[in-house]
Amino acid sequence: MMKPYSRDEIQNNNNNNNNNNNDDDDDDDDDDDDDINNNNNNNNNNNNNNNNNNNNNKIIIIIIIRRRRRRRRRRRRRRRRRRRRRRRRRRRRRRMIIIIIIMI
Repeated sequence: MMKPYSRDEIQNNNNNNNNNNNDDDDDDDDDDDDDINNNNNNNNNNNNNNNNNNNNNKIIIIIIIRRRRRRRRRRRRRRRRRRRRRRRRRRRRRRMIIIIIIMI
């Protein structure tokens, strides 16, 4: 059998319950505020990160280097020959070095 509570005990229990309920409500409110603040901070961080990424993507460097071959000077002896030799055309190959740096 349960023992019947006295009036004082019942009153104390009610007070405790009320206090507990109030505390819980306060805690919930605080948690909500924290959540909102955290969300704002996260959004700000995300925006900052996006901005940084955009800035990095805009760095593009293109370097073009032309290398010329050194011409050797040969002394030509002038002789008059009856036969003319066909001159061979030398193809000049220009070496192009292209360096492209893209920062991602």
